[in-house]
Amino acid sequence: PVQTGGHERLDNPSQGRPLNHSTKKAMTTPKNEYDAKMKNLAERVSALESSASFAASRDAVREVQVEMLEKLRVIKEAMEKEAGGGGGSASSKEMERLKKENEQLKKEKAKQVYRIEHLCRSVRELQGKLETSS
Repeated sequence: PVQTGGHERLDNPSQGRPLNHSTKKAMTTPKNEYDAKMKNLAERVSALESSASFAASRDAVREVQVEMLEKLRVIKEAMEKEAGGGGGSASSKEMERLKKENEQLKKEKAKQVYRIEHLCRSVRELQGKLETSS
């Protein structure tokens, strides 16, 4: 023991007690904690280094995402116009015009089909008369 100002101080970290298992564990804990902290620090540094190496690809991915977002916005606006959101009145007028045109074309087709059938029947009748008269 060392005398310091009326107090006795022991140079032995175990304060003069014999070293037993718990004292040894208490003495080795700081080293284990130090090793664990160093390992944790090394892992964090490694993670930071690996993320830094992918910064360029991360920026490229971000650029592509921005381009896609712009394209999707244009598509969305076009779909909204078609569905009647915003410029829907012109779109519905166009649909009405196309429906009328479609009906008119169906009527014309039906007339032409009838005329063709009538002409074919007339041609067959004439061919039959020509064959019987020859």
